[in-house]
Amino acid sequence: MAKLKRLTSKEDSIIEVLSPLSMSEIGDRTKDYDVLTPKQFGTKYKDLLFTPIELTWNGNTHQIQYHHCSHHGLHVGSTYTTIAHLWLIKRFVKAPEWHFVTDENNSLMTSINRVFSKEIRLSDAHHFLCQTDKTKTSKQAREEFIQARVDLVNWGSMQGFGTGSLRKLAFLQLQELFEQHHFHKEVSTSYT
Repeated sequence: MAKLKRLTSKEDSIIEVLSPLSMSEIGDRTKDYDVLTPKQFGTKYKDLLFTPIELTWNGNTHQIQYHHCSHHGLHVGSTYTTIAHLWLIKRFVKAPEWHFVTDENNSLMTSINRVFSKEIRLSDAHHFLCQTDKTKTSKQAREEFIQARVDLVNWGSMQGFGTGSLRKLAFLQLQELFEQHHFHKEVSTSYT
């Protein structure tokens, strides 16, 4: 049977979390949470928004940023959560190459660059950004998608490919495009 590991709890003695807030400050925030609007609450406590906390585990002290709300518990910043997830994935997957496709999310971009910095430097990791045109309506975007799909299938038919798979056709079209594309321009200089 597989050996199961359990998650630690706040009662465990192996971990100690030191809060930058006193109990009276937490009590004040709890009272204000019910009275103030979210904007007022955020403005009043903005100085504490990114206050790091110290966490001691197995004798080593680590600093993390967090957001504390007594109604919802401890909220770790999204960048730290993403870094932790990517680090675990990297540790367990052991892939020779990594390909990431994301939108322009700062948390994701920062995390990928931190966890895979060596792989990016060695060209073993690639990060592709998908940018959307926010000025288009959903209807316009859908119409463009349908037209692009029709164009891709027509291109495949004209090339004589016997597949209707959009993925395969897109791969073949990009392969053809990149075989003919020049990524650089040669410049010759002559010194006379």
